[in-house]
Amino acid sequence: MANLFQRILYSLGFGRDEQLQEGEVYQWNMEYGQEQIQVVVTKPTSFSETEEMATRIKEGSPVIVNLEGLSLHLSQRIVDYMSGATYILDGDMQKIGECIFLFTPRGINIGMEEFMSQEKTDPFPFG
Repeated sequence: MANLFQRILYSLGFGRDEQLQEGEVYQWNMEYGQEQIQVVVTKPTSFSETEEMATRIKEGSPVIVNLEGLSLHLSQRIVDYMSGATYILDGDMQKIGECIFLFTPRGINIGMEEFMSQEKTDPFPFG
């Protein structure tokens, strides 16, 4: 699963050698037209962290949420909350791995359909 997560980050232009630790939040800045977009990557350990993640979307930052290692019940609660918050903010959501989700604010489109279809047909799409 970490390989898929890393490949997605690399395909978005990000890279990181270390593993994301539980409760940590990583942020990357990228240029998007004239403005800079901050991508937030988080691995929550409790439901109480969802409000901060939703606030990041409200502020215009895409949020990648890694739910690996959480119980099914807690994972579902987090996805439900984040899906609702993203919907209300007119954003978008995409499952990008078994336990990894991407939530984006309005104006940032997720073009994962092409990547995911390539993933199914080509096990080594990057080389």
